[in-house]
Amino acid sequence: MLIFVPIAFVLAIVLIWIYGKPSMKGCRWRMNHAHDQDGKTFYRCAACGASLLSEDGRPPQLCLSHGS
Repeated sequence: MLIFVPIAFVLAIVLIWIYGKPSMKGCRWRMNHAHDQDGKTFYRCAACGASLLSEDGRPPQLCLSHGS
């Protein structure tokens, strides 16, 4: 039973690290293959409407609406 305390602590730290990025608080990136161009993946933020063509196929790690 005592083993669950460190596991829960590590899980909490990981979740805070993932979801606690202040520059990404409101961003919810959605992939839209209908707008892909030249092998780049199109993403649009559902929160602010910013859009981006990603070269590596992954969503951005910064909020584009704040100019970060």
